[in-house]
Parts: sequence; C-alpha cells; structure tokens
Amino acid sequence: MGLSNPRIFPEVSYNKQVGTSPLEIWYNACTMQAAAPVTATLPINEFHAMPFVSGRGGTIDRIAFEVTVVGGLGSVARCGIYDSKSDDNFYPNTLIVDSGEFNTALLGGVGVKSATVSVTLQPNKVYWAVYLCGTSAPTIRRPSNSASSLLLGHPTTLGAVLNHRLSPGFTYAALPATYPSGANGINGSLGMWMRYSA
Repeated sequence: MGLSNPRIFPEVSYNKQVGTSPLEIWYNACTMQAAAPVTATLPINEFHAMPFVSGRGGTIDRIAFEVTVVGGLGSVARCGIYDSKSDDNFYPNTLIVDSGEFNTALLGGVGVKSATVSVTLQPNKVYWAVYLCGTSAPTIRRPSNSASSLLLGHPTTLGAVLNHRLSPGFTYAALPATYPSGANGINGSLGMWMRYSA
C-alpha cells in the first residue's frame, strides 16, 4: 500500500483500526486532521522527533516512511519510536524500536520503506516517532503543517513559527538507547506512519 493517500483519522482519537481486513489503515504519527500530503527533504545528521498520543494504546506491527525522490550515493535512513520522560515532561527518552537501516539511494528506489515490528503502546501516553538520515538525504512524504500536531505548542515568542518537532544534531548511526539532549523546536511536520495489529 502506498502512503501517498493514507486513510488519516485524527491522532487524538481513542480508537485505531486493527489489522488489514476489512480496511488496512496506516496512521501518521503527527496527524490531527485530514489534508493533502506534501514532501520534504530533511537535513542529514538531524534526529527528527515528532510527538503523538497513543489513544487506547495497542500493538504496532509496521512502521514506515515513504521516499518520493531518492538521495545521492550512499543515502540511508532509519525510523523508530521513543517514549517520553514522563506524563508531564514530553521530551523523548527511551528507545522503543529502531526500524533498522533502509537504502534510500538509487538502488533502494522510491516507495514505502516499511519495517516489521512488535511494539505495544500504553494508553494515553505521549510517544515520539523519529527519523534520521545520513550521507545524502532523500525526499520523503509528510503531512502538511496545517494538518500536524501542536503538542509542543509555540516557542516563547508566540509568533507564527510553531514547534511541530524536535531535532538535535546527531551523526547518523543506529538509534541510541536514550534520545540525545539539547533538541530544539522546529517548524514542519514529520512523515512517519504506523499500522496496528491489536
């Protein structure tokens, strides 16, 4: 299934469709409302993290992102999920799952990069979908900013710039056991999808 037109329901909803029958639905980690997806080329060596609310919880069996334009020679990327430090400290904390490495260069091709996982989310918790690329960045599909979560609110200026995601500098590698400190708020959504099996 391509992610160019995913069935998107509000991420704040409590329930999630399970399995592939009669509907196979992939949820974007940050989506709050339906809107046409866009694309973006996120810089290499920046560890992008987007918060999402788990709703009823449940088990995720796939995590994915979609490459629309391949990166240059040696382009690679990973995605994953982290939990939060606590119920009132939303900063990303402990690694829940690392997708493993995807080839996002020419030989890897365009399309959905999906990893089979088995991740149980606790209900009504803030988790973090993450994306990291190295060597050369591919272009990936993502929701438009107008459809994205504002769990991080505004910066102290309270101006037009919104904090959609966090990102510290981080040299590309396997995802670390603990998310790095010192991340800054960044305007712009992140395209990371997941599918529920329970």
